[in-house]
Amino acid sequence: MNNQAIKLKRVTNFISRGISPDYSEADEGIKFINQACIYWDGIKSKAIKYARKESGALTSKGVIKQGDILINSTGTGTLGRASLFDLGEKEYVADSHVTIVRPDQQKVLSAYLYYLIRSSCFQDHLFTTCVSGSTNQIELSRERLGESIINIPDIVTQESIIKYLNRKIKKIDGIIVMKNHLLELAEEKRQNLISRAVTKGLGSNELKSSNVEWLDKISTNWKVLPIKAFTKKKKKKIGYVNEQLLSVYRDYGVIVKSSRNDNYNKPSDDLSNYQLVEKNDLVLNKMKTWQGSLAVSSYQGLVSPAYIVCTLNESMVIPRFIHYALRAKHNIEFYRSISYGVRPAQWDMHYQDFRELPIALPERKEQKEIVDYLDSYNDLVDKTKNKLKQSIDYLEEYKTSLISNAVTGKVKV
Repeated sequence: MNNQAIKLKRVTNFISRGISPDYSEADEGIKFINQACIYWDGIKSKAIKYARKESGALTSKGVIKQGDILINSTGTGTLGRASLFDLGEKEYVADSHVTIVRPDQQKVLSAYLYYLIRSSCFQDHLFTTCVSGSTNQIELSRERLGESIINIPDIVTQESIIKYLNRKIKKIDGIIVMKNHLLELAEEKRQNLISRAVTKGLGSNELKSSNVEWLDKISTNWKVLPIKAFTKKKKKKIGYVNEQLLSVYRDYGVIVKSSRNDNYNKPSDDLSNYQLVEKNDLVLNKMKTWQGSLAVSSYQGLVSPAYIVCTLNESMVIPRFIHYALRAKHNIEFYRSISYGVRPAQWDMHYQDFRELPIALPERKEQKEIVDYLDSYNDLVDKTKNKLKQSIDYLEEYKTSLISNAVTGKVKV
């Protein structure tokens, strides 16, 4: 493959950041593409935000055209991710965290340049040469991006590479979609089983009305009690600055913050006001409880002073049972009903409302049986899901290697 080494800015008509929008609360107006929209497999339209049409955005440098390549340009974990824009010539504008690259179609085809930017060799170049800043404050330099030397074959060769990669990637993506569907089914089955177990038990028990709409029927020998009957909000214990930091995840419960690299919320440099969580405490992120961000902790550590921490009366309840019961999907609607605010991202919740939540409660012996069963079942589901995720990761790596080999001429297309 005979390639021409040339600066990126010589084969593009336009390289520019978008603009800072004046967002509207309404889901109408000018559509703004932000970093949450941009993924390798396309634009996620659900993440599009809106601005008023009279804002002047449509006369700005941020207007997106069909065939533009959009690159996320700030922040660890998102910078460098790109999409080929194919939503048509409508009123779409990029925000200031997105770089627009507009190829000169006489020199380089949009799809080919997209694949080139996606290749591992170009991504390595991007982070070693075109990025400035440190930690989570990294930023893509438009000027350095434009100075990047890329290898471009003739248009006919570009077309052949595009067809080859489109065909191969379509097949791989089909397998990935199937495996992701299996992941969703496994999780759906788990959530259904948990909801049934914490309201109706494990066997074919006789049922009675709970007199609570979202609990429906419960086992006849169970009772319904409000949260306040077996929890107590803790007085904040502060000053334990040497304890490990904890986080509450919707999907995982309370975890050690350092155990994951996808939490970009930076803790305060001063931890003296962070509150101590002890093992078997109930922890609520009151800004995100409506999403399911609450759990009983298996760890001791520190959480934000904005969190709610409660003790459990362990003579009445087994902590893991309450963990499963409060995180069961049938309770999420209740959390939403007692959360308030201008928009979901800013919702809050009062503890005095939460403490009235009715919970179906068996005797401790049956709680223990349910917990043991659910723990064992969860281990099995987690192992199955991990195998599926590993196979998906392998397919994604294979896809990346295909792209890199194709755009560098290592495979004959």
